[in-house]
Amino acid sequence: MRIELDCITPPIWRRFSVPSNIELDQLHSIVQAVMGWGDQHAHQWVSVHHSTDNGPDRYIAPDVIERDGYQEDEFGEDEVRIDEAVTAVGEYVRYEYNARARWSHTLVLEQIVEDQPIPEPSCLDGERACPPEDSGGPIGYREFLNVQASTGLFDPERFVPA
Repeated sequence: MRIELDCITPPIWRRFSVPSNIELDQLHSIVQAVMGWGDQHAHQWVSVHHSTDNGPDRYIAPDVIERDGYQEDEFGEDEVRIDEAVTAVGEYVRYEYNARARWSHTLVLEQIVEDQPIPEPSCLDGERACPPEDSGGPIGYREFLNVQASTGLFDPERFVPA
């Protein structure tokens, strides 16, 4: 899979491998790790390939469902596997993190490897550092970079796959 942070130029992206039978709640933890987020905010998944009359399906965390209940187009992220959310190469799902900051990511299924089981997720490649957790979304991040340019405390080009 490839994940790219939307509305950021030059792109911040990662390529990683995951078993196809994991649920989206497990994929959430992997996304947090490969992108470098701190799992400090709510998130949801949005599928453009599956929808109800109300629009695209949304897959949300069980604690949100417990607190707010289901809407017609919502499903528990712990009930949906990644191979159900994206079924063919080229299909994608959106991952939205920190609604206030509006961090949106696009995860694209790039390849299906059927003859080699993936024992554990791994980050294969990527570019650029993840924005700091509370840098204010795409607009705030651009402002953050302008301020940080003179300090040298944050290197936006730094990427470490581990």
